[in-house]
Amino acid sequence: MEILKLGIIGAGFVAAFHCRAMMQVRGVEVAGITSRTRASAGRLSTFVRDNDLGDGTVYDSISDMAPHVDAIAIYAPNFVRLAHVEEIAAAVKQGANLKGVICEKPLARNLAEGRRIVSLIEEAGLNNAYFENQIFMKPIRSKRPNCVTNLITNSSRQTTFWPICAPALTFGEKPFRLSRIEIGD
Repeated sequence: MEILKLGIIGAGFVAAFHCRAMMQVRGVEVAGITSRTRASAGRLSTFVRDNDLGDGTVYDSISDMAPHVDAIAIYAPNFVRLAHVEEIAAAVKQGANLKGVICEKPLARNLAEGRRIVSLIEEAGLNNAYFENQIFMKPIRSKRPNCVTNLITNSSRQTTFWPICAPALTFGEKPFRLSRIEIGD
């Protein structure tokens, strides 16, 4: 089985949560971590190594990490996500051989940023996954008939998507698609 080398952006609660979930998943290792705060990245790296989840090498930037990983998971706050995706797209243009990108919910702060993120990922030719479990909440379900475009149909009620997503990114399939969610009037 091919091992998916994952790079993680962000080293806070969400990143730690996903790393704990990855303890139950085969075929994925955390190969790199980058964060605004090196101390947080160091703590997550220690957790990764202590739990045999990979090397968890701490990198200074996304562009430094990208050549050493197969996919990048964005677990940083949403106010920096567009900048992170721009840096990922630039790394691909500079030769990073990434297979995909994962974005934890929410995708962006607004629809314009969300559209730009989707566009950048598509232009870079990356497989993509959007980790969203609230699609089944009653307010969202009630608006589904008014949704204009590809509402995320392959979501799950699971707390984490690792059992589904990791094999798909490893083998280059596209079970998830970053989707524009546009709620009608």
